[in-house]
Amino acid sequence: MGFENLEVESDCLRVIRHLKKHCSFNSSFSLVISDIHEIAFLFSSVVWSHVKRSGNNVAHILAKVQPIE
Repeated sequence: MGFENLEVESDCLRVIRHLKKHCSFNSSFSLVISDIHEIAFLFSSVVWSHVKRSGNNVAHILAKVQPIE
């Protein structure tokens, strides 16, 4: 779609902290974080932001929407 800059918001502070640190551990969680970092390299810039759950309400609503076929 041609996106170059990405801003990712999550209400999961643990995930955001690990994404910002670029550290890895030997766990399933770490493998997911590593995969996210690999995908992030496809963008010119990526910003990881923590938001309170109340500020992430739109994402929760969109996640419940079923795609139209």
